[in-house]
Amino acid sequence: MLSGASPDRRLLRGRRVLIIEGDDELFRALAEILTAAGCAVTDATKLGAGESCAEVSVWVLDRVVDVALVDADPSSKATRMWIRHLDDRGVPILITYDPARPLLVPASQSQRQLRKPFTEPELLDGLAAALSASAPRNWLRG
Repeated sequence: MLSGASPDRRLLRGRRVLIIEGDDELFRALAEILTAAGCAVTDATKLGAGESCAEVSVWVLDRVVDVALVDADPSSKATRMWIRHLDDRGVPILITYDPARPLLVPASQSQRQLRKPFTEPELLDGLAAALSASAPRNWLRG
């Protein structure tokens, strides 16, 4: 969960954000918000049940990502793979979740959670908090 103190959103300027979201319309809306905040949205593949661990691992290794925004579906093997591989690479993660579903337990200090529905300021604060919690900088370099 996010703390009461607002993080410095200037941390977002120029950051490369990976959005992992299965809904195309929501993906576009999130990308628009993040682009307006000065982020560069990286290309992402659609989450699919058929993705293998090797495919996700190769995708992660081939990209430069500063922070990831992941729509969490705890029942999705693909979601869990993405989170594990990003976390293994030291990429800060903001996990959005539906309060009606079981909550994924953060595996590291660089993971933050944001309850749906959320506002634009909450989204930006959540990503900034994930970035600030990841010090020292240990972001994925491709």
